[in-house]
Amino acid sequence: MAYRLRKKFHNLPDAHLSYISLVLDIDDRASKLSEPDAVSLDTAVHVEDNFGRKQVYTIEDLNTDERAEYVLLPHDSLAQLLLGEPKGSKIALRKDEVGIGTEESLTITDIVSKYVYAFRESASSFNLRFPREGKEFQRFHLRTMESGGVNPDDLTNLTTIASKRAEGVSRALEVYKQGHMTIEGLSRLLGQNTISVCSFLTQLPDVGIRCPSKATRHSPELVSNGGKPRTLIFDPVALATIHSLHIGDLLTNRYGKCGVAQSTVDMIEEALLEYTGIQGRASHALTIIDDAPAMYEIPAEEKNKNKKNLEDLLRWVRTNCAIMPCYPALQIDYATKQRYNTLIGPASADSILLATEPEVILCSDDQAIHVLAQHEFKICPAFSIPALLFDCLHAGAITRDRYDDLMLRLVAWNYYPLPIDAELLIAAAEKASWDLKTPFTDVIKATHKICWPGGLQGLKPALAFIELLWERPVGDVCRDVLFLYFLTAVTPQTNAGTFVRGLAYMVSIHPDLPPDAKVKVVQDIETWSLIFPKRQEEKTIEEECLDGFSRIEEQN
Repeated sequence: MAYRLRKKFHNLPDAHLSYISLVLDIDDRASKLSEPDAVSLDTAVHVEDNFGRKQVYTIEDLNTDERAEYVLLPHDSLAQLLLGEPKGSKIALRKDEVGIGTEESLTITDIVSKYVYAFRESASSFNLRFPREGKEFQRFHLRTMESGGVNPDDLTNLTTIASKRAEGVSRALEVYKQGHMTIEGLSRLLGQNTISVCSFLTQLPDVGIRCPSKATRHSPELVSNGGKPRTLIFDPVALATIHSLHIGDLLTNRYGKCGVAQSTVDMIEEALLEYTGIQGRASHALTIIDDAPAMYEIPAEEKNKNKKNLEDLLRWVRTNCAIMPCYPALQIDYATKQRYNTLIGPASADSILLATEPEVILCSDDQAIHVLAQHEFKICPAFSIPALLFDCLHAGAITRDRYDDLMLRLVAWNYYPLPIDAELLIAAAEKASWDLKTPFTDVIKATHKICWPGGLQGLKPALAFIELLWERPVGDVCRDVLFLYFLTAVTPQTNAGTFVRGLAYMVSIHPDLPPDAKVKVVQDIETWSLIFPKRQEEKTIEEECLDGFSRIEEQN
């Protein structure tokens, strides 16, 4: 079908790009792409006549109206001469009956599948036929020197291309970090599937997965005002989180059968194709190290693991989720939908559009999706996986230990901002054996990313952490180190005096802290102030602030 569409729409670049992509995603050991032993139906035959002229004939069983130049039908006289002949055969076309050198013949120089020949033709001529679409597909030739090795000029050009590619990736990541791009939009820009890009982002501490800044802390109302049941719909990023945490059964038990857009399923299936074709058999990838091109090995175990993860995800979706066609997309014009597909991504756009229906609630771990859903599509509320986990905790669907374990895994995968509370900090410290190592240091870094503006909003969680820390049977030295590390993360970078003096005051009047604990905490705060004098210049707590703290305590 793709082959015939390429022939029918040969003047459209998308027809060639789609065909090239499809062939690359098909296992090159497939029968239709294998090298024929002899000329047969659906082969392209390279021939050379006795005058040195070269030509390629494709033998196909087509309707007459589909026939093009240099396409032979099986019953054509030349096709009859070629069929069954192996490579290297010499075919006599006309004998020299009078002995004056009029003999004509053809030598078969090569035989390939017609699908392979069409792929080569599209790939070799694409940039020439469609110069404006050159960025969509690029070929690069590496010439070999007579002395061996690659031509230095080609190597320089390859370095330039790889460097520009790396610069483009850096620019795209920076735009994403600023909140101006969805993860699926980023994946389209990088030429990768969304699930793989999610995994890639979790390995970048400076980038990570940008979750919604305000976690919704109430249960999704799965019964609408009209009494009809409502469905949670997961976008690709939420699905990636669910699959990584292995919480599919937990969510379906809590919220019932959830939904997934049909385009999301299509995206997963397309991602699987990357592991079945020629691309899936690639063992190395090109990168830039110290301004020079280098090849790094892609372990086969890693590729097999990634493929299995996608297969398991697709199987879980098909078994446990309602796959939903995006009928709301029919209510908007084609140009607008294409704009959504380009900027947001087809699967993410469809997930948002489905959530415009009153019986559907959106769930995404992509902050940009939440912003678009709220402001562009007037969708409220929308949920994230951390928010659903918080609801499961308070509904008794999971224990506090399991909740902490799941949240610590998200922290380690660079999800942020997350609803980090004092209990999670204590759980992390306990898992770290009350030492400055993971996961405690990971949680502290995540806490630093969501440092409360102005600092004063952080007094309450800081007090809760102090109270829990001093309840634990921890050595004085370990406790002091953990507290100072925590204080460094949550204290504002400038004008920190307001915060630390306010914290010391609140500790001194805290009703549940023992007197010796209060003394020790205040001493630690004073020690911190001596270590970081520049972070607390000039301003001190004004009298009205102290009065405000006193009034708060009196009211409590």
